[in-house]
Amino acid sequence: MSSTNSPSLSDFIAGVEKLDSMGSNWLISEQQFTIAVKQKEVWGHFDGTTVRPTQAGDTATPAETTTITAWEKKENFTLYLLTLKIVPATYAKHKRKGDTAKIWKAITQEFTSKSLLARSNLRRDFLNMRADPSQDLRSEIDRLQLTYENLLMYDVAISSTEYASVIINFLPDTLSAFILQLSAQMKLQARLTPATPSSDSSTALDTPAIEPDLMIELVLEEWERRRDDKKGKKSKDTGITASAVSTEKPKWKGKGRGPQRPVGVCWNCGGKGHHEVDCPSPKSDSSKGKGAPKGQGRSNNSMLERVLSARIKEVPIIRGPGYEGVWSAMLRGPLTADSGTDEDIWSSAGDSAYSELTEATDSDSPPSLQTVSGSMSSCSEDDVAAAQDDVEPSPPPPEHVPLLERM
Repeated sequence: MSSTNSPSLSDFIAGVEKLDSMGSNWLISEQQFTIAVKQKEVWGHFDGTTVRPTQAGDTATPAETTTITAWEKKENFTLYLLTLKIVPATYAKHKRKGDTAKIWKAITQEFTSKSLLARSNLRRDFLNMRADPSQDLRSEIDRLQLTYENLLMYDVAISSTEYASVIINFLPDTLSAFILQLSAQMKLQARLTPATPSSDSSTALDTPAIEPDLMIELVLEEWERRRDDKKGKKSKDTGITASAVSTEKPKWKGKGRGPQRPVGVCWNCGGKGHHEVDCPSPKSDSSKGKGAPKGQGRSNNSMLERVLSARIKEVPIIRGPGYEGVWSAMLRGPLTADSGTDEDIWSSAGDSAYSELTEATDSDSPPSLQTVSGSMSSCSEDDVAAAQDDVEPSPPPPEHVPLLERM
Protein backbone atom coordinates (compact mmCIF):
# COMPACT_ATOMS: atom_id res chain seq x y z
CA MET A 1 0.00 0.00 0.00
CA SER A 2 1.38 3.44 -0.92
CA SER A 3 2.23 6.09 1.63
CA THR A 4 -0.47 8.40 0.22
CA ASN A 5 -3.13 6.01 1.47
CA SER A 6 -1.74 5.65 5.02
CA PRO A 7 -3.25 6.77 7.29
CA SER A 8 -6.71 6.33 5.87
CA LEU A 9 -8.61 9.10 4.20
CA SER A 10 -11.52 8.72 6.64
CA ASP A 11 -9.17 9.50 9.52
CA PHE A 12 -8.01 12.64 7.73
CA ILE A 13 -11.57 13.81 7.20
CA ALA A 14 -12.58 13.16 10.80
CA GLY A 15 -9.39 14.50 12.43
CA VAL A 16 -9.10 17.89 10.70
CA GLU A 17 -11.57 20.73 11.21
CA LYS A 18 -12.83 22.40 8.07
CA LEU A 19 -11.72 25.99 7.57
CA ASP A 20 -14.44 28.60 7.97
CA SER A 21 -14.74 31.28 5.29
CA MET A 22 -14.42 34.03 7.94
CA GLY A 23 -11.25 32.49 9.35
CA SER A 24 -12.56 32.22 12.93
CA ASN A 25 -11.05 28.73 13.28
CA TRP A 26 -7.91 29.29 11.20
CA LEU A 27 -5.46 28.70 14.04
CA ILE A 28 -6.90 25.30 14.92
CA SER A 29 -7.61 24.21 11.36
CA GLU A 30 -4.13 25.15 10.09
CA GLN A 31 -2.45 23.21 12.90
CA GLN A 32 -4.56 20.08 12.35
CA PHE A 33 -4.21 20.26 8.55
CA THR A 34 -0.42 20.56 8.70
CA ILE A 35 -0.07 17.53 10.98
CA ALA A 36 -2.39 15.37 8.85
CA VAL A 37 -0.67 16.26 5.58
CA LYS A 38 2.76 15.48 7.05
CA GLN A 39 1.43 12.05 8.01
CA LYS A 40 0.46 11.55 4.38
CA GLU A 41 4.07 12.41 3.42
CA VAL A 42 3.02 15.03 0.87
CA TRP A 43 3.84 18.21 2.85
CA GLY A 44 6.56 19.07 0.31
CA HIS A 45 3.86 19.95 -2.22
CA PHE A 46 2.47 22.57 0.22
CA ASP A 47 5.68 24.23 1.37
CA GLY A 48 7.23 24.14 -2.16
CA THR A 49 10.17 21.85 -1.41
CA THR A 50 8.90 19.15 -3.79
CA VAL A 51 9.08 20.83 -7.21
CA ARG A 52 7.88 19.47 -10.51
CA PRO A 53 10.63 17.47 -12.30
CA THR A 54 11.73 18.61 -15.75
CA GLN A 55 13.02 16.70 -18.75
CA ALA A 56 16.58 17.17 -19.95
CA GLY A 57 15.91 17.27 -23.67
CA ASP A 58 13.15 17.91 -26.08
CA THR A 59 11.88 14.37 -25.63
CA ALA A 60 11.48 12.89 -22.16
CA THR A 61 13.07 9.61 -21.41
CA PRO A 62 10.95 6.79 -19.96
CA ALA A 63 12.49 7.37 -16.52
CA GLU A 64 11.72 11.10 -16.69
CA THR A 65 8.19 10.35 -17.80
CA THR A 66 7.67 7.99 -14.84
CA THR A 67 9.00 10.61 -12.38
CA ILE A 68 6.82 13.39 -13.79
CA THR A 69 3.73 11.13 -13.68
CA ALA A 70 4.32 10.22 -10.03
CA TRP A 71 4.73 13.91 -9.08
CA GLU A 72 1.54 14.93 -10.87
CA LYS A 73 -0.33 12.12 -9.11
CA LYS A 74 0.76 13.40 -5.70
CA GLU A 75 0.01 16.97 -6.75
CA ASN A 76 -3.56 16.05 -7.61
CA PHE A 77 -3.85 14.16 -4.32
CA THR A 78 -2.72 17.23 -2.32
CA LEU A 79 -5.24 19.43 -4.13
CA TYR A 80 -7.91 16.88 -3.26
CA LEU A 81 -6.93 17.02 0.43
CA LEU A 82 -7.02 20.81 0.33
CA THR A 83 -10.48 21.00 -1.20
CA LEU A 84 -11.80 18.70 1.52
CA LYS A 85 -10.96 21.26 4.24
CA ILE A 86 -11.71 24.63 2.63
CA VAL A 87 -14.95 26.05 1.29
CA PRO A 88 -15.47 25.99 -2.52
CA ALA A 89 -15.43 29.79 -2.75
CA THR A 90 -11.95 29.96 -1.23
CA TYR A 91 -10.58 27.36 -3.63
CA ALA A 92 -12.18 29.07 -6.65
CA LYS A 93 -10.60 32.35 -5.59
CA HIS A 94 -7.02 30.99 -5.43
CA LYS A 95 -6.91 28.04 -7.90
CA ARG A 96 -5.58 30.29 -10.69
CA LYS A 97 -2.45 30.93 -8.66
CA GLY A 98 -0.81 27.76 -9.95
CA ASP A 99 0.31 24.62 -8.15
CA THR A 100 -0.53 23.49 -4.62
CA ALA A 101 2.35 25.40 -3.00
CA LYS A 102 1.25 28.76 -4.51
CA ILE A 103 -2.41 28.16 -3.64
CA TRP A 104 -1.55 27.24 -0.05
CA LYS A 105 0.69 30.33 0.33
CA ALA A 106 -2.14 32.62 -0.81
CA ILE A 107 -4.63 30.96 1.56
CA THR A 108 -2.19 31.28 4.46
CA GLN A 109 -1.66 35.01 3.86
CA GLU A 110 -5.40 35.70 3.61
CA PHE A 111 -6.50 33.85 6.68
CA THR A 112 -3.55 34.93 8.82
CA SER A 113 -4.70 38.54 8.48
CA LYS A 114 -8.26 37.48 9.20
CA SER A 115 -7.14 35.59 12.30
CA LEU A 116 -5.61 38.68 13.93
CA LEU A 117 -9.02 39.57 15.34
CA ALA A 118 -9.54 35.98 16.45
CA ARG A 119 -6.17 35.97 18.21
CA SER A 120 -7.07 39.20 19.94
CA ASN A 121 -10.32 37.62 21.14
CA LEU A 122 -8.42 34.57 22.41
CA ARG A 123 -6.10 36.81 24.39
CA ARG A 124 -9.05 38.74 25.85
CA ASP A 125 -10.88 35.57 26.84
CA PHE A 126 -7.74 34.22 28.51
CA LEU A 127 -7.25 37.36 30.59
CA ASN A 128 -10.89 37.19 31.76
CA MET A 129 -10.90 33.53 32.75
CA ARG A 130 -12.38 32.70 36.19
CA ALA A 131 -12.51 29.44 38.13
CA ASP A 132 -15.87 27.74 38.66
CA PRO A 133 -16.43 27.42 42.45
CA SER A 134 -18.57 24.31 41.99
CA GLN A 135 -15.74 22.39 40.26
CA ASP A 136 -12.56 20.83 41.57
CA LEU A 137 -9.76 23.40 41.70
CA ARG A 138 -7.21 21.02 40.17
CA SER A 139 -9.34 20.52 37.06
CA GLU A 140 -9.86 24.27 36.79
CA ILE A 141 -6.11 24.91 37.02
CA ASP A 142 -5.56 22.32 34.28
CA ARG A 143 -8.05 24.16 32.08
CA LEU A 144 -6.17 27.42 32.63
CA GLN A 145 -2.80 25.88 31.81
CA LEU A 146 -4.15 24.23 28.64
CA THR A 147 -5.51 27.55 27.39
CA TYR A 148 -2.17 29.21 28.08
CA GLU A 149 -0.29 26.56 26.08
CA ASN A 150 -2.71 26.92 23.17
CA LEU A 151 -2.10 30.67 23.07
CA LEU A 152 1.64 30.10 22.86
CA MET A 153 1.09 27.65 20.03
CA TYR A 154 -0.98 30.24 18.15
CA ASP A 155 1.79 32.85 18.65
CA VAL A 156 -0.27 34.91 21.10
CA ALA A 157 2.21 36.71 23.34
CA ILE A 158 1.54 36.38 27.08
CA SER A 159 4.25 37.62 29.44
CA SER A 160 5.03 36.00 32.80
CA THR A 161 3.65 39.01 34.68
CA GLU A 162 0.37 38.81 32.76
CA TYR A 163 0.16 35.08 33.37
CA ALA A 164 0.70 35.59 37.12
CA SER A 165 -2.02 38.27 37.19
CA VAL A 166 -4.41 35.93 35.36
CA ILE A 167 -3.75 33.21 37.95
CA ILE A 168 -4.51 35.58 40.85
CA ASN A 169 -7.75 36.77 39.24
CA PHE A 170 -8.66 33.21 38.24
CA LEU A 171 -8.57 31.85 41.82
CA PRO A 172 -11.35 32.19 44.45
CA ASP A 173 -11.18 35.25 46.70
CA THR A 174 -9.73 33.46 49.72
CA LEU A 175 -6.88 31.90 47.74
CA SER A 176 -6.26 35.14 45.84
CA ALA A 177 -5.76 36.92 49.16
CA PHE A 178 -3.34 34.17 50.20
CA ILE A 179 -1.21 34.60 47.05
CA LEU A 180 -1.28 38.40 47.28
CA GLN A 181 0.01 38.21 50.83
CA LEU A 182 2.87 35.95 49.76
CA SER A 183 3.66 38.27 46.83
CA ALA A 184 3.80 41.28 49.14
CA GLN A 185 6.21 39.46 51.43
CA MET A 186 8.41 38.48 48.49
CA LYS A 187 8.47 42.06 47.18
CA LEU A 188 9.40 43.36 50.63
CA GLN A 189 12.21 40.86 50.89
CA ALA A 190 13.47 41.82 47.42
CA ARG A 191 13.54 45.50 48.38
CA LEU A 192 15.41 44.82 51.62
CA THR A 193 17.96 42.64 49.83
CA PRO A 194 20.69 44.75 48.15
CA ALA A 195 20.74 44.35 44.37
CA THR A 196 23.77 42.74 42.75
CA PRO A 197 25.65 44.65 40.00
CA SER A 198 24.82 41.98 37.42
CA SER A 199 21.05 42.29 37.92
CA ASP A 200 19.08 43.89 35.11
CA SER A 201 16.39 46.35 36.22
CA SER A 202 14.34 45.96 33.03
CA THR A 203 14.20 42.18 33.52
CA ALA A 204 13.19 42.58 37.16
CA LEU A 205 10.24 44.79 36.20
CA ASP A 206 8.91 42.13 33.81
CA THR A 207 9.35 39.30 36.33
CA PRO A 208 6.58 38.62 38.89
CA ALA A 209 7.40 38.27 42.58
CA ILE A 210 6.40 34.59 42.39
CA GLU A 211 6.82 32.59 39.20
CA PRO A 212 3.52 31.30 37.72
CA ASP A 213 4.46 27.64 38.07
CA LEU A 214 5.49 28.09 41.72
CA MET A 215 2.35 30.12 42.36
CA ILE A 216 0.15 27.29 41.06
CA GLU A 217 2.00 24.80 43.24
CA LEU A 218 1.55 26.93 46.39
CA VAL A 219 -2.12 27.50 45.64
CA LEU A 220 -2.86 23.80 45.24
CA GLU A 221 -1.05 22.96 48.49
CA GLU A 222 -3.01 25.61 50.41
CA TRP A 223 -6.28 24.49 48.83
CA GLU A 224 -5.69 20.86 49.83
CA ARG A 225 -4.76 21.89 53.37
CA ARG A 226 -7.96 23.92 53.82
CA ARG A 227 -10.05 21.12 52.34
CA ASP A 228 -8.56 18.56 54.75
CA ASP A 229 -9.09 20.89 57.73
CA LYS A 230 -12.71 21.39 56.78
CA LYS A 231 -13.29 17.64 56.51
CA GLY A 232 -11.66 17.01 59.90
CA LYS A 233 -13.68 19.73 61.59
CA LYS A 234 -16.91 18.40 60.11
CA SER A 235 -16.25 14.87 61.33
CA LYS A 236 -15.35 16.18 64.79
CA ASP A 237 -18.56 18.23 65.02
CA THR A 238 -20.58 15.22 63.93
CA GLY A 239 -19.06 13.09 66.71
CA ILE A 240 -19.75 15.72 69.37
CA THR A 241 -23.34 16.10 68.22
CA ALA A 242 -23.93 12.35 68.28
CA SER A 243 -22.48 12.11 71.80
CA ALA A 244 -24.66 14.96 73.04
CA VAL A 245 -27.78 13.41 71.57
CA SER A 246 -27.08 10.04 73.18
CA THR A 247 -26.33 11.39 76.72
CA GLU A 248 -28.34 14.57 77.26
CA LYS A 249 -31.97 14.56 78.37
CA PRO A 250 -34.14 15.52 75.38
CA LYS A 251 -35.84 18.89 75.53
CA TRP A 252 -39.28 18.79 74.00
CA LYS A 253 -41.94 21.43 73.50
CA GLY A 254 -45.17 21.00 71.69
CA LYS A 255 -47.82 18.40 71.04
CA GLY A 256 -47.40 14.74 70.34
CA ARG A 257 -45.76 11.85 72.11
CA GLY A 258 -42.96 14.00 73.49
CA PRO A 259 -39.30 13.10 73.93
CA GLN A 260 -38.21 9.50 74.27
CA ARG A 261 -36.27 8.36 77.33
CA PRO A 262 -32.54 7.84 76.77
CA VAL A 263 -31.49 4.22 77.15
CA GLY A 264 -30.05 3.56 80.62
CA VAL A 265 -30.28 7.20 81.81
CA CYS A 266 -32.50 8.41 84.67
CA TRP A 267 -34.48 11.55 83.97
CA ASN A 268 -34.50 12.47 87.67
CA CYS A 269 -30.85 12.26 88.78
CA GLY A 270 -29.07 11.66 85.46
CA GLY A 271 -27.58 8.39 86.63
CA LYS A 272 -27.42 5.17 84.69
CA GLY A 273 -28.81 1.73 85.42
CA HIS A 274 -32.34 2.71 86.48
CA HIS A 275 -35.33 4.79 85.40
CA GLU A 276 -37.03 7.76 87.01
CA VAL A 277 -39.76 5.67 88.66
CA ASP A 278 -37.10 3.54 90.44
CA CYS A 279 -34.78 6.42 91.31
CA PRO A 280 -33.67 6.37 95.01
CA SER A 281 -32.85 10.10 94.91
CA PRO A 282 -35.43 12.77 95.87
CA LYS A 283 -37.57 14.06 93.09
CA SER A 284 -36.07 17.00 91.22
CA ASP A 285 -37.76 20.37 90.84
CA SER A 286 -38.78 19.52 87.32
CA SER A 287 -41.11 16.81 88.65
CA LYS A 288 -42.95 19.17 91.01
CA GLY A 289 -46.34 20.34 90.00
CA LYS A 290 -47.16 17.25 88.00
CA GLY A 291 -50.76 16.21 88.25
CA ALA A 292 -51.90 19.49 89.79
CA PRO A 293 -55.70 19.88 89.69
CA LYS A 294 -57.17 22.05 87.04
CA GLY A 295 -58.17 25.50 88.17
CA GLN A 296 -55.37 25.83 90.73
CA GLY A 297 -53.90 29.31 90.85
CA ARG A 298 -57.12 31.18 90.23
CA SER A 299 -55.96 33.88 92.61
CA ASN A 300 -53.44 35.22 90.04
CA ASN A 301 -54.01 38.94 89.65
CA SER A 302 -54.16 38.95 85.89
CA MET A 303 -55.94 41.75 84.13
CA LEU A 304 -58.72 39.46 82.93
CA GLU A 305 -59.45 38.09 86.42
CA ARG A 306 -59.41 41.56 87.96
CA VAL A 307 -61.99 42.72 85.48
CA LEU A 308 -64.12 39.61 85.94
CA SER A 309 -63.98 39.93 89.78
CA ALA A 310 -65.23 43.50 89.82
CA ARG A 311 -68.58 44.05 91.52
CA ILE A 312 -70.87 46.26 89.54
CA LYS A 313 -73.92 47.94 91.01
CA GLU A 314 -76.55 49.30 88.72
CA VAL A 315 -77.77 52.81 89.36
CA PRO A 316 -81.54 53.37 88.85
CA ILE A 317 -82.47 55.38 85.82
CA ILE A 318 -83.33 58.96 86.73
CA ARG A 319 -86.39 60.19 84.98
CA GLY A 320 -87.22 63.81 84.56
CA PRO A 321 -86.58 66.87 82.48
CA GLY A 322 -82.97 67.20 81.34
CA TYR A 323 -82.06 63.55 82.09
CA GLU A 324 -83.37 61.93 78.92
CA GLY A 325 -81.10 59.10 77.80
CA VAL A 326 -78.62 59.53 80.68
CA TRP A 327 -77.32 56.47 82.54
CA SER A 328 -74.24 55.56 84.58
CA ALA A 329 -72.62 52.69 86.43
CA MET A 330 -70.13 52.56 89.29
CA LEU A 331 -67.77 49.94 90.69
CA ARG A 332 -68.65 48.72 94.14
CA GLY A 333 -65.26 47.27 95.07
CA PRO A 334 -61.60 47.44 94.03
CA LEU A 335 -60.35 45.73 90.87
CA THR A 336 -58.74 42.88 92.81
CA ALA A 337 -59.99 39.38 93.35
CA ASP A 338 -60.99 38.44 96.90
CA SER A 339 -58.62 35.73 98.03
CA GLY A 340 -61.19 34.13 100.33
CA THR A 341 -64.24 34.16 98.07
CA ASP A 342 -65.06 32.72 94.71
CA GLU A 343 -68.21 34.66 93.78
CA ASP A 344 -69.74 35.06 90.39
CA ILE A 345 -69.55 38.67 89.14
CA TRP A 346 -73.09 38.46 87.83
CA SER A 347 -74.56 37.99 91.32
CA SER A 348 -74.02 40.20 94.37
CA ALA A 349 -74.06 38.09 97.53
CA GLY A 350 -76.92 39.13 99.79
CA ASP A 351 -78.51 41.57 97.35
CA SER A 352 -80.43 39.30 95.01
CA ALA A 353 -82.76 36.40 95.18
CA TYR A 354 -80.27 34.46 93.03
CA SER A 355 -77.65 34.45 95.79
CA GLU A 356 -80.18 33.33 98.37
CA LEU A 357 -81.17 30.37 96.27
CA THR A 358 -77.80 29.30 94.99
CA GLU A 359 -75.08 30.63 97.30
CA ALA A 360 -76.65 30.22 100.75
CA THR A 361 -75.02 26.84 101.14
CA ASP A 362 -71.43 25.75 100.69
CA SER A 363 -72.43 22.40 99.27
CA ASP A 364 -72.16 21.83 95.52
CA SER A 365 -74.67 18.95 95.57
CA PRO A 366 -78.22 19.60 94.35
CA PRO A 367 -81.03 19.80 97.02
CA SER A 368 -82.88 16.61 97.84
CA LEU A 369 -86.28 16.10 96.26
CA GLN A 370 -89.44 15.58 98.25
CA THR A 371 -91.51 12.57 97.35
CA VAL A 372 -95.16 13.36 96.63
CA SER A 373 -97.98 11.17 95.61
CA GLY A 374 -99.03 10.89 92.00
CA SER A 375 -102.64 11.92 92.75
CA MET A 376 -103.96 15.29 93.95
CA SER A 377 -107.20 13.81 95.17
CA SER A 378 -105.77 12.90 98.58
CA CYS A 379 -104.82 16.59 99.32
CA SER A 380 -107.42 18.69 101.09
CA GLU A 381 -108.15 22.29 100.33
CA ASP A 382 -106.62 23.37 103.66
CA ASP A 383 -103.33 21.65 102.84
CA VAL A 384 -103.16 23.36 99.49
CA ALA A 385 -103.87 26.77 101.01
CA ALA A 386 -101.18 26.24 103.68
CA ALA A 387 -98.64 25.26 101.03
CA GLN A 388 -99.43 28.38 99.02
CA ASP A 389 -98.97 30.57 102.09
CA ASP A 390 -95.44 29.14 102.63
CA VAL A 391 -94.29 30.00 99.10
CA GLU A 392 -92.57 33.37 98.89
CA PRO A 393 -94.05 35.56 96.17
CA SER A 394 -91.68 36.24 93.25
CA PRO A 395 -90.51 39.84 92.80
CA PRO A 396 -92.16 41.87 90.07
CA PRO A 397 -90.32 42.04 86.77
CA PRO A 398 -88.18 45.16 86.21
CA GLU A 399 -89.72 48.00 84.34
CA HIS A 400 -88.95 47.89 80.64
CA VAL A 401 -87.07 50.95 79.42
CA PRO A 402 -86.93 51.48 75.64
CA LEU A 403 -83.50 51.46 74.00
CA LEU A 404 -83.84 55.02 72.74
CA GLU A 405 -84.39 56.29 76.28
CA ARG A 406 -81.30 54.42 77.48
CA MET A 407 -79.19 56.12 74.79
